[in-house]
Amino acid sequence: MKGNLKILLADKLDPQELGLLYKSYDIIGDIAIIRIPKPLIQKSELIAEVIMQTHKRLKTVLHQTSPVYNQFRLRKLEWVAGERKTETIYKEYG
Repeated sequence: MKGNLKILLADKLDPQELGLLYKSYDIIGDIAIIRIPKPLIQKSELIAEVIMQTHKRLKTVLHQTSPVYNQFRLRKLEWVAGERKTETIYKEYG
């Protein structure tokens, strides 16, 4: 599941900051994974709060700190908000 981050933050960031922001983020189970450009790192908590307010079932927001790598499509993640966890249960197609 994905959402449009630029729309969610349109009234919280100035136009220049919105231009730097990635528009999408991933939701897997009750965890959101976001990518934040370096100039916006100081706004990561604000971004996480908006996502958690929009998706009430989310328990954790993680920031992707590396590109996706190897055949298992792994990536390094850093905690931003919510519960400090990296595991979730996800059912695909029910």
